[in-house]
Formats: sequence, structure tokens, C-alpha cells
Amino acid sequence: MSKEERLAEFFRRLLAAPACDDAETALAVLSQTLTAVEDEFSGVPNDPSNYRSDGRLYPPQAEPSAACPVEPACDAFGASLTTPTSATTAQS
Repeated sequence: MSKEERLAEFFRRLLAAPACDDAETALAVLSQTLTAVEDEFSGVPNDPSNYRSDGRLYPPQAEPSAACPVEPACDAFGASLTTPTSATTAQS
């Protein structure tokens, strides 16, 4: 099954899953669902150390965010760590 087809199956299963009450549970459901789809359809062993080259889809890994080298008020994923002020929102 192609990566696109596996991703569509993941979304189908995720939409069918019960709603989650918190982020921790949501991450667990997302991870379990994606792992199940990939185990069933990818044909690639589950080895997260090869995530860049093996063609398998892996769930996000919980890790502390690192300081952003470009902007001190964001984390390594580019998310703002501060609430926008009226001056910054007016510039948008």
C-alpha cells in the first residue's frame, strides 16, 4: 500500500476513534493508530532510528522543545511562546 493510501487509512481510523479529553490521550491514540496502520500495511519494520529513510510513517516523539536559534520567543517548532501583542497583530 502506498504512503498516501496508508495516510488516508490512518485518517479514516483516527476519525472513527472516540474523542479524547486531553492532549496526552490524544497523542496516545494518534500514536497507536498510526503504528497499527503502518504495522499492517507498510511492510517496513518499526525502527524509529531509521525514520528519515525507511519510508514508514512514525508518530511524533515526545521531546522537550529546544530554544529557537532565530527567535528567542519561539520554540524549535516555530510556535510562539508569548501571546501576540496588539502591535504585532496589527502588523500581520
